[in-house]
Amino acid sequence: MADISLCHRRAGARWVDLDQEQQQLIRQSVGVRMPDGRAWNPLGKVVNRFEHGPQESIQELYP
Repeated sequence: MADISLCHRRAGARWVDLDQEQQQLIRQSVGVRMPDGRAWNPLGKVVNRFEHGPQESIQELYP
């Protein structure tokens, strides 16, 4: 599997500090912002993987 930071760079995404509303929504202070403005929560996805098992694989974030 490719390095996560490399996948984000290839997609044009950047790690960003999330605004107050986004922080409340995803319960994280940082996330990944895509060039089209969407925000993603890869840290939350990893937490879900540990709490809920393989069906929450982060591999799906990197098609």
